[in-house]
Amino acid sequence: MEIKLSFAGDLMCKLPQLKASWIDGKYNFNPVFDKISCAFHDSNYVVGNMETPLAGPDLGFTKTATNFNAPIEFAKAAQKAGFDFFAIANNHCLDRGVKGLFNTIDNLKSINADYSGAYKTREESLVPFVKTINELRIAILSYTYGTNSEWLGNELDEAHKDCVDLFRKQDAFITPEANPFSSLINPIKNLAKKYLPQSIRERIKPIVIEDCVKNPDLLPCDEYFDNKLKEKIRIAKDSADIVIMYMHSGGQFNSKVGDYTKNLAHRLIDYGCDYVIGSHPHCVLNYEIYKGKFIAYSLGNFCYTPHYGYHYDGVFSDYSVIVNLYLDTNEKKDTRKTIAVTKTVLESDGNSVVYPVSSLVKQIPEKEKQQLEKDVRSVLRRFLGGDIECNIWQEEIDVVS
Repeated sequence: MEIKLSFAGDLMCKLPQLKASWIDGKYNFNPVFDKISCAFHDSNYVVGNMETPLAGPDLGFTKTATNFNAPIEFAKAAQKAGFDFFAIANNHCLDRGVKGLFNTIDNLKSINADYSGAYKTREESLVPFVKTINELRIAILSYTYGTNSEWLGNELDEAHKDCVDLFRKQDAFITPEANPFSSLINPIKNLAKKYLPQSIRERIKPIVIEDCVKNPDLLPCDEYFDNKLKEKIRIAKDSADIVIMYMHSGGQFNSKVGDYTKNLAHRLIDYGCDYVIGSHPHCVLNYEIYKGKFIAYSLGNFCYTPHYGYHYDGVFSDYSVIVNLYLDTNEKKDTRKTIAVTKTVLESDGNSVVYPVSSLVKQIPEKEKQQLEKDVRSVLRRFLGGDIECNIWQEEIDVVS
């Protein structure tokens, strides 16, 4: 028997989307996902990265471009479209602190959503999430490189250091006293983005933002987290037939995989993961076969407000790929891997609507199709590593292992 697992990228609820979804005194995010639900109609299980806390109104919903908290209705709408599981270990999971993290866990439980990556106790953090589908046991782990602690000062204390699945020790808070120039970083970035030609920005960006972690090597301070990671993967392998890591790591808006993230993904395979699915760069990056195992370094932004807040043009951040794994439940391995390309479109009512490009191309004016085709081919090139000869408008495109 064969089952189909589908993996989507970052589910983001930016401030403009939050405002657009407030209708008649309540939140309605269904328009964001209504057009994409067809992509999951034959999936047995759908996984995505919930790139926001779901911490409830008392802690304040999103008010800025880079610090998040979305209503639980956002997750409910994703569920309605087909999502079953949310990875919640990411750099925004502590945007509302430990209380917000615990609220997120409670709110996901209240809607019977599966999740992994954050916990209330160390004991809970030691147990891998395992889903059994047609007698095939699948472990799905969710880990992050960090939590924006260098900017938010949300380092977990000793009592809570196991509440988030971390690849490494959180970065220390950068105080103005420690770095008097830290307050100038964002204004300089904004000026560069506004005034430098795109060709120059693209040359500078990989040097400045090569990866989310500068040192690609394991450091002594990371040993606790790395040992715990290895042990959890070991337990997962004992408990499941297939182990999948949803990895939150990478340089944002980059066109190549950085050294830290590549080393990390390889290490995860060496530790025993069968698949690594990546998020965080906010654009599509390539896949790789390492020691016979599949690594997708970044699926891009699944839902996202285009050109709002912190972003870079030229990397197709309004596109993403859905990775589909067709698994043989008897052989306990995949028989086929496919991708589907999606695009987020900012509609006139303010909603950022996710479309499969296979259906979007049928709905847009003829004059827009040429640009869409050019963009889709560029996104496919980023993921597949080269041009393809097949029909790019088919619902799923095969990935050659």
